[in-house]
Amino acid sequence: MAKKYIITPKKKNALIQKEFFRKGKKFFYIETVWDKPEIVVNKKPNLKAFNPTEGFLLNTYKFKSGEQDSKSKLIVPENISDIEAKKIRNEFRECGYIIDIEGWESAETEIRAFGDLDIKETPYHLITLLSSEIEVLLMKITKDQYNSYLSEGLPQDQYEELEQNAEISGSIYDESTIIDIDGIEIPNFHKFFKPKYIQSVKEHEKKYGTKLESKNKKVKIEYAIVGERWIKRSWFTLEIFEKFDINKLNIEISRDVYFGKTDSVDTFSLSYAGSEFEFKENYGANSDDYYLMTSTGKRSHFDIIDSDEEDSDTDDET
Repeated sequence: MAKKYIITPKKKNALIQKEFFRKGKKFFYIETVWDKPEIVVNKKPNLKAFNPTEGFLLNTYKFKSGEQDSKSKLIVPENISDIEAKKIRNEFRECGYIIDIEGWESAETEIRAFGDLDIKETPYHLITLLSSEIEVLLMKITKDQYNSYLSEGLPQDQYEELEQNAEISGSIYDESTIIDIDGIEIPNFHKFFKPKYIQSVKEHEKKYGTKLESKNKKVKIEYAIVGERWIKRSWFTLEIFEKFDINKLNIEISRDVYFGKTDSVDTFSLSYAGSEFEFKENYGANSDDYYLMTSTGKRSHFDIIDSDEEDSDTDDET
């Protein structure tokens, strides 16, 4: 079991970050102050070399809690001209941060903890969920578009727009689903997880019922472009700062019926002691299927055409 250390400033607003921007010898910075943060570091800080007034410089760290509870303000020294200062203040006022101001470059960022610090040793584990995933992309279209795409093909720009319209995205429980702790797979995992998953399904059905009707079921026929992608392996992780307790794992079921379908798709999300696992990575879809679909369930595949080619054909006709 790895060990890490939690640093907690005893006073409020005692964790301060300065993000500097420089232009030659001139600079300004954004100062961010956290109210009651908990910071995790890998090594125990040497407080003998710590000056509470100058602050303890944090190099490698993570937030355990309190990261969102912060306030930021802009500090612009007097040696910056009024015109440039106005541009800088306007940018910060509009965005809350600095994106790009001509001539100024983002420089160093430092974060320091001030005053008395409470330091505690803590257990540390990295939990990793490995599961299959399904993604359903959906974009409603008109009847004329449907007929056009069916006969002439789908323009590339419409295909790219579809990629931004996720209707369903989630993990699927099957025999390949595993959880490991610090790289070591939990033994007999499915003996614990499968009954818990089945119980979560029953709780979902008790709350929402066992029958789901399509959200798109209407008398008038509607049309859509649909994409289905299946991902064999996706990784999700969560850091915990306690001894791992498998009973603190919680499964939440989602059951969806999407456009033109009569059967449902079950996905799940996983949390531990109220904290949700976060997506880490996958290597893309192992298989996919894209098609035109009506709300009555009729499915037709299509070709993808280059948008420039389509424009060229239109120009020729005129």
